[in-house]
Amino acid sequence: MLFAVSSVFAQDTYRSCYVQGDSCYCITYASSTVETVIEQSCSGKHIVFNAPTNRSPKNLPRLGSNPQFETLSNYTTTQEVYDHLKRIYFENSKGNAAELDKLWKAMGFKGFNDMSFTVDKVNPVIYDAGVSGMLGAGGNSYLYASIAPGTDQKFKGYKITSVNGCDITIMEICGNAFYPSSLSNPTYSSKTTSAAGQRIVSKKSAPITYPAGYNSSNSTVTSYMEDGQCKLRICRKPESKGGKAPVKVSTLSHNQQFGSMVDLKTSDAVYSKLKSLHAENKSGNRVELDRLLKTIGYTDGIKDSRFSASSISIVKYESGVAAVMGGGEHQYMYSEMSTENFEGLRGFTIKSLNSECDITIIDVCGNALYCPQPMDCQTINCAACN
Repeated sequence: MLFAVSSVFAQDTYRSCYVQGDSCYCITYASSTVETVIEQSCSGKHIVFNAPTNRSPKNLPRLGSNPQFETLSNYTTTQEVYDHLKRIYFENSKGNAAELDKLWKAMGFKGFNDMSFTVDKVNPVIYDAGVSGMLGAGGNSYLYASIAPGTDQKFKGYKITSVNGCDITIMEICGNAFYPSSLSNPTYSSKTTSAAGQRIVSKKSAPITYPAGYNSSNSTVTSYMEDGQCKLRICRKPESKGGKAPVKVSTLSHNQQFGSMVDLKTSDAVYSKLKSLHAENKSGNRVELDRLLKTIGYTDGIKDSRFSASSISIVKYESGVAAVMGGGEHQYMYSEMSTENFEGLRGFTIKSLNSECDITIIDVCGNALYCPQPMDCQTINCAACN
């Protein structure tokens, strides 16, 4: 039942920037949003929330005579209670699975097996004797009851933290669902935020001031916002191969060659990893590792006596790197890997024994780089955003 709606209007400004030709542009926007707060009632979602208001509860001297989801008395941890409810659902005696689905949907879950229902949602709670509310029973019927009124008993249950604020308790002694009438007609709030539009407040441009040695012919320029400032990342273009510029690669995790090596910290660890990959020989790794090493002078491949941990050094490309890069199924492509999306780029360089280039293996993906060219980049501010 929806019974109240309120809207909050908010306006924010933000900036974006871009590069066109030899100029950078800074645009300031005003963005309007509307936040709608909807107050809703738990009543009507399930009978357990619908305690009658026109009559008194039935007095129950004790619990346990008509269990709903079986007793929880033998358990000491919430994990045991969680596992118990999962078992009850799986066994589905007396239609319990359907009833648990109804209860969990009333609490805002997609159903009992909703992935968001985890053990941390189950928490112990204690009720005093005389507490009244809607109480489940065998056969999944519900009764408006007062539990052991006039006694000094305490009754333990396990409250399920709901998605929507409509928390149901499963009583320990009987496994019956319970909702106290003191929370009759409970309410909860949901919020939605929608954009009401945006407008351009200002648009400014400024010429790009290239650092010494950089210009529009030998460099590439990308822009990004940081702390309200438009940053320009200016990088020298890597040498072309066969008249072709490198393909820019923005992510390195989806097309791995030898697999992630980010946990390797020493040359010895890298050497052991390569030996292991060679021995396991998955995805043709043995042939490819031998081919790479033979290309740079290790005539017997990984078994060459000159190849050891001392052949490997750790390198970091602060501004990125361009190289012929391997990938899945040992396919190679001339690629440019910018550190715009990474905090540095670490790899393991294997020193060449001949006139060929060195080979580097990048740690994040295990991809081989042939003839790596470190990127030469500088970052400046776009004057249009000053």
